[in-house]
Amino acid sequence: MNYLASWMRPHFRKPSGGFFGWLTKLSLRKEYRKDFMQLAVVHCNIQPDDSVLELGFGPGYGLKFAAECVKSGTGKVYGIDFSPDMVEEARIFLEGENLLDKVELKLGDVHELPYEDESMDVIFHANCYYFWDDRQKAITGIHRVLKDGGKMVTILHKDRLAKAVQVGLLNQEEADFERYMDELNLYNFCDVKMEEFKPPNSDETYHIIFAFKRTSATS
Repeated sequence: MNYLASWMRPHFRKPSGGFFGWLTKLSLRKEYRKDFMQLAVVHCNIQPDDSVLELGFGPGYGLKFAAECVKSGTGKVYGIDFSPDMVEEARIFLEGENLLDKVELKLGDVHELPYEDESMDVIFHANCYYFWDDRQKAITGIHRVLKDGGKMVTILHKDRLAKAVQVGLLNQEEADFERYMDELNLYNFCDVKMEEFKPPNSDETYHIIFAFKRTSATS
């Protein structure tokens, strides 16, 4: 791990104050850029009356696009992030977009989701799963709050993941998306699959992992 990465790694996981926190936030705004998060939300196929949860929402771009999907209905978007700085940044961003009435932000941890059982139609996240210290506990909790037949969407960029491993921001085991998919299957998700997408007018390729919660009739 190089010197800069060793200092940035804790902030990359949980952005906070100081020079390295500021530097990490600049990086995350690029990683969570709007076209990337819009692509994730499009593939969530959110309906106006859905309850939607984003895990580790960063600057709030995904929350914005999800909130626009439920704006005409009774649905609501929930976001949880364990960085106070990101919660405040997202709040300010969404306030500027006049969408705070459709979004509920929480400071919290994916390992202890403060939501009722089977309360979410859709859950999505980006740049997130490799920071979960106890993936079994996190995935089990996500499965608990997802409704029967509900969907979780994970968006990632393979090249950026590989670069993060190369410079020491992540280790290979954390970033291994195939292992993550195996764990989703192991902890009761079904129909887990990865699809590749290339947005129009872009040279970049993204990958989305879909995972579903079985309906009671098929459990």
